[in-house]
Amino acid sequence: MSEDLLFQPGRIGSAEFRNRILRAGTSESMAEPDTGVMTPSLLSLYERLAANGVGGIITGHLYVHPRGRYARGQTGIHHDDTLAGLRSLTDAVHRHGGTIFAQLAHAGSQSRVPGNTPLAPSPVPNPLTGNDVAGATDPEVEEAVEAF
Repeated sequence: MSEDLLFQPGRIGSAEFRNRILRAGTSESMAEPDTGVMTPSLLSLYERLAANGVGGIITGHLYVHPRGRYARGQTGIHHDDTLAGLRSLTDAVHRHGGTIFAQLAHAGSQSRVPGNTPLAPSPVPNPLTGNDVAGATDPEVEEAVEAF
């Protein structure tokens, strides 16, 4: 892609971007360790990306349910207490002309949070974490779906 095209406005569906530079969703692990609430350093990271010309940003994976939390410091969208920080994040990106998308997630059996009881679709040990997990019941699956 030529430099001229890279800095031209772009779009994906109805979403418009000031340029074609997109920041992929990554795991920052910079939220409050126990609550998933936005921190000043995490807000600053996103604001710097937008202020320095990134046209579109995909957030790190936001856990939608406590049992679907991947790691301490992961940002959450599982409780109303997280909304003010996420609103500040969105406002900061928009203030600098950027577009932002939330990446919603559930870690399933890959949760690495001490004391968390991972929720997995079947009782298969996770090869990444080494954890044995129980298979989810129908109500647990419904609860996870509702969280999204």
